[in-house]
Amino acid sequence: MAGPKITLVGGCSGAGVTLAGTVAQHPELRGARLHYLDIDESRLQTVLDVARLVNDHHNFDLVITGGSERREALEETDFLFFSFAVDRLQLWYDMLHVALKHGVQQVEGLDYGTGGFLATLCNAPIAIDICADAEKYCPNAIVLIRTSPPSRMVMAVSLYSNMKAVGLCHNPWEVNLTLTDKLNMKVDEFEVQLAGLNHCWWIMKMTARDGRDLYPEFRRNVLTKDPHRTSLETQLMDVFGYYPYVSGPHMSESLAWGWRYHGMHTGEERLAKVDLRKQEWEDMERMAAASNLDVGNETTQKCVGGHPSSEMAIKPVTHMVANSGERIPAVDLKNDGFITNLPDDAAVGIPAIADKSGIHGETIGELPSGIASLIQLQYGTQRLSVEAAITRSRKLAIQALTLDPHVRDMETARRILDDIYAWHGDQLPTLE
Repeated sequence: MAGPKITLVGGCSGAGVTLAGTVAQHPELRGARLHYLDIDESRLQTVLDVARLVNDHHNFDLVITGGSERREALEETDFLFFSFAVDRLQLWYDMLHVALKHGVQQVEGLDYGTGGFLATLCNAPIAIDICADAEKYCPNAIVLIRTSPPSRMVMAVSLYSNMKAVGLCHNPWEVNLTLTDKLNMKVDEFEVQLAGLNHCWWIMKMTARDGRDLYPEFRRNVLTKDPHRTSLETQLMDVFGYYPYVSGPHMSESLAWGWRYHGMHTGEERLAKVDLRKQEWEDMERMAAASNLDVGNETTQKCVGGHPSSEMAIKPVTHMVANSGERIPAVDLKNDGFITNLPDDAAVGIPAIADKSGIHGETIGELPSGIASLIQLQYGTQRLSVEAAITRSRKLAIQALTLDPHVRDMETARRILDDIYAWHGDQLPTLE
C-alpha cells in the first residue's frame, strides 16, 4: 500500500534540504511519496538528488519526485506544505531599514510590524493562487503552513479559498522545556494550555499530571527569581495575570514598546544566514555530483538527520497517518469559535488534536479582556494586510501599516510603502 503523498511548495527552501531526512525518522511514513515543487528547476534537481541519497542511506522506501508543474505536484496530494517565500531575508532586511529610516521602533519586524506586513504582501497572493489549483486537484488535502507569517497566511487561505489551513511553528513544542526550572518538574510531568496568536501565546492553564493547578506555585517561583519584575514576561504576568510564552524576543514583536526590553536589531546577524545557505548549497551540489553523502559534513548531518523546524511540521502528519490522537501544543487555525471573544476569521494559536480525520482545535472559551484586546490590535492590521495583498489595494496597504502599533502615523505609513516599492517594486505585487 502506497504511503501518503506529501507535496512541498518551496522545494529549494530550507525545508527541502531536511524533509527526506526528517520523514525518515518516522516509521509510520515509510514508503511515503515526497514531491518537491519549485520554480527553480536547476536547483531543484540538486535537492532531489540529495534527497534520494538520503532515502538510500536510510533504506526508507520513499518515492521522491519533483518539478515546476503544479498539476503533477498537486494530484493525489494528502498533505500540502507551504515553505516558500519571495527573497525572504533580503526583503525583510531592507524593509527593516526603510522602517528605521522613518523612525519605526521595533525589535526585528519579522512576523509582526513592517516585516510581517511585507511578507504578507509578497506571499499571500502566491498561496491563494496555489490553493486555487489545489481545490481542483487535491481538494481534501490539508495545507500545512510554514511560510511566514503563518497566522496571516492561515487567515488568507481561510478567507480566500476552500482549503483547510493549519499554521505551524516549532516554538510551542518547546514550551514545557522552558518551564521546567520555574516549576522544578520534568517536561512530562505537566501540561499547559496555550492560547493567542502565533508568537504571541499566553499560558492559560498549567496542570500537573495528577490534576493539580500549578499556576499559583509557578507565579510564586517566577516572582522569587525575578522579585524586581525586570523581565518583560514577569511584568506581563503581573499586569495581565497570565504568563506569555514564546522563545527569544518574539513576544516583544507584538508590542509597540517591546524593543525597550529586547532592543532594536539591525538585522545583520539574521541576514548572515544567507551566507550559511550558500555554503549548504555548495555542499549539496558537491554531494549530488559525486553521488556521495559525505557523511560527517555538517550539511550532510542536517540532510540525513532532519531538523527541528522540519520535525515540528512532520509530527502532525505522523499523528494523522497513525490516527494517534496526539495533542499538539499549538497550531494556527481559523478561529471558528475556539476563542469566543475574538473574531471567527482570526487565525488563533491554540492546542489541537491530530488524528486520521485531520487537526482539531481545542476550545478555549473566553480570554481575559486585556489579553483579548491586545490580540485584537494585531488582528486588525493582520486582516487589512491580507486584504491588501489579495485585492492589491494601495489604500488597504496604507491602512494596514497605519494601524500597526509600531507605525506612528499615516504619513509614515505612506512613506514606508513608497520607499520599499521604489527599492523592490519588481518583486512586489502591483497595488492600485
